[in-house]
Amino acid sequence: MFNSVGAMSALSALQNLNASIAETTNRIATTNRVNTAADAPAFWGAISSARGDVNTLRTVETSLGAGKGLLDVTTSAMSSIREGLEDMRELLTSALPGGADRATLQNGIAAIQASLTDSVNSAQFNGTNLLTGAGGLTTFEIVSGFSNSAVQTLDITVADVRGTGATTAFLGAEEAAAIDGNTDSTVLDFTIGTITDANASVEIGRALGLVDTALDSMEGAELTVGVIGNLVESQQRFNSSMIAAKESAISSLVSANVEEEASKLTSLQTQQQLAIQALSIANSSVSSVLGLFR
Repeated sequence: MFNSVGAMSALSALQNLNASIAETTNRIATTNRVNTAADAPAFWGAISSARGDVNTLRTVETSLGAGKGLLDVTTSAMSSIREGLEDMRELLTSALPGGADRATLQNGIAAIQASLTDSVNSAQFNGTNLLTGAGGLTTFEIVSGFSNSAVQTLDITVADVRGTGATTAFLGAEEAAAIDGNTDSTVLDFTIGTITDANASVEIGRALGLVDTALDSMEGAELTVGVIGNLVESQQRFNSSMIAAKESAISSLVSANVEEEASKLTSLQTQQQLAIQALSIANSSVSSVLGLFR
């Protein structure tokens, strides 16, 4: 009976050691000391909530990145448009004096007009173009944050970027009076090739008025895009800091000290070998006693 009790005790100890070894091995493999609710019932709710927040913030991060991409593309297009308008203004100024070769200057103006249209149409990112408002787009929403279970957004009113005119955005203002024999011209389609010296001052002045109107209209658009862009960058920094803070908090609750766990595993394995030996001795003693009754 004494030896049988010893064998049972050694077996129980071995079973407990095997369970501890399995748990420690799992902690080393996952680098976590908390892998299920059973590992830390008191903190599992907080851990799950923080992980959910991080997943949401990752989604916000993606949205902010897409929004920043769109704003960067729009800014680049507007910069190109501004340069084109300023070049156009120089050509028109060159066309004012008597005897100017307006037909040749018109070739340069036509090339700029084509590039302006291309810039507007190419200001697209992920299917969205703030300068054309294609698809009836009136508001573009950027998911910018997550707080107290509520999603926060930055909304861009498309009319504040492109104006309310035609699909050519702030380039669509018309001049009712004639320019080079044409009425209702815009900065994208006026011509100066056949304007005479007698009419140059008036008609080229009208063309310059179209360019100046476009440049003035761009100021508001550039301001809108710039302000929203700064807000997006600020939110990106804040969002990143929130992700880092929550991941740090999760890590402090669940992460295992791998070095300590490895040392513990070595100790447990030594104890396991001793328990196996103790069980073997106990079983041998029981067999010896039973042999006396054979």
